[in-house]
Amino acid sequence: MAEFLRKPFNLALIGLGLLVAAMTAFVVFQPVQVIPRLAYGPEFELEDQTGKPVSDRTLEGGIVLYGFGYTSDPTVTIEETLADLGAFQAAVAAEDFQTEVSLALILFDDQRDTPERRQAFAGQHGLDLSNWLLLGGDARALKDTIGLGFGVYYEAVPLVDLLENQADRLSEQPTFPPEPGSYGYLQAQRYVLVDERNFIRAEYKRVPLDLELAMRDIEYIIREKNSTGAARALNEAAHLFLCYPQ
Repeated sequence: MAEFLRKPFNLALIGLGLLVAAMTAFVVFQPVQVIPRLAYGPEFELEDQTGKPVSDRTLEGGIVLYGFGYTSDPTVTIEETLADLGAFQAAVAAEDFQTEVSLALILFDDQRDTPERRQAFAGQHGLDLSNWLLLGGDARALKDTIGLGFGVYYEAVPLVDLLENQADRLSEQPTFPPEPGSYGYLQAQRYVLVDERNFIRAEYKRVPLDLELAMRDIEYIIREKNSTGAARALNEAAHLFLCYPQ
């Protein structure tokens, strides 16, 4: 045995075997799990409900849940979105994560959703804006951010077509035909969770938002964000070996 261990090639084989065993054990037992880094989030330049510029760099260092919509939505979609984001905000507060987690509702109607309209909308719905932004901008910036960056579909269509297409989701039935030239939006209902380094970590496509799942993801991301030394190395290894929770 001693003679065997004195040969460098044999020592290399033993080292390789131990490495393979350790890697296999990590994959099988997954001692650490992480939320996947799906893609890099979009770089953007928008403005909040006061007209103040907000960019992806402004939000770096914090975790953000993004929602999407428009304030003049005649369907129940915007109400569902507000309900989901409000419930998420309350869950974040209950876990005392307000300093690490914020919300952003990006409103894609560049013509009607002005800063003044966004402020009035927040007041009408009693939104707590302490860690909630209502973002808007010009058409190109919005399309680049929402459509290209986050991969969320929305399209302006004549309002009469929207009302016909979404008849079962109207907040109230129209009593007269829409005015010529009026429009609404077909849209995908989705939420996107972005971490402190602007990596997209989760997409939620079900309504209502699964709060238990979202808060679990938040806890994983915060744990990873605050890890140092050996714990940080373990988290990176978990990404390498795709150790993701079910």
